[in-house]
Amino acid sequence: KINISDAFNIWAGRFLPPSDRSNLSGPYYGNSWAFPLVQQYPAIFAGRDDGLAVWGKFVDGMVKYQVGAFKGRTNGSDMPLVSGRLTLNLWDAEGGYYNSSTYYGSQDVLALGAVAMYQSESVGTGETKGDYLGWNVDFLMEKKFSFGVPTLEAAMYSYSGDVPDAESDIGQGTGFFALVSYLLPGEQGPGTLQPKVRYQQFTAADGSMVPDTTTVDIGLDYIFDGHNARVSAVYQNSDVAGVASDAFLLGLQAQL
Repeated sequence: KINISDAFNIWAGRFLPPSDRSNLSGPYYGNSWAFPLVQQYPAIFAGRDDGLAVWGKFVDGMVKYQVGAFKGRTNGSDMPLVSGRLTLNLWDAEGGYYNSSTYYGSQDVLALGAVAMYQSESVGTGETKGDYLGWNVDFLMEKKFSFGVPTLEAAMYSYSGDVPDAESDIGQGTGFFALVSYLLPGEQGPGTLQPKVRYQQFTAADGSMVPDTTTVDIGLDYIFDGHNARVSAVYQNSDVAGVASDAFLLGLQAQL
């Protein structure tokens, strides 16, 4: 990391590329136990990729840009994956390169984000190769009131491979999710309750490796110390290519 100023920084290595809010929150700073399935951006491991990015903030942190070149998909393409994100914070400014998907009332957030990823000749399982293009827009609103902290998060995604005569090897199509949560005021015992509901839908394009999927999560978190200590219980109902299933998830998160 070469941190020159708030407006210009250089990062190189294996890290999260400029991408959607969920990926830049990671599994530990999101507002749901399970990572959104509609997020289909390529990655080497856990959303990370090898590459270089420049990023910075302007207007007291209210405007943040991130752009970089990464290894991307490795099925025969010698071209890098180019990725960029622009974030506009209309209320309180967020942190540095990364972000969270909830701040548990520590700040008021109204943020808009836009992302684009492109890599030429990187899609396809046959001799015919297509250009990968993925983009998304995301939104987060969270505000602390005397009666609690409501949070609304939403994102829309689009992925295409432009492979006319070959089976695609990516999740081609469109998807979106919407999440609503509510952190109760005060404490209920040693922690605070936060019920939440999330709806996800992915609509596959022809040849997509990921089928049509709809998922509804109904959860209840017990927050002991923000992202450092919480317990999550989630009922999940899914429909994958017309096959319905139910699951119950119980999770514990602890960070020192």
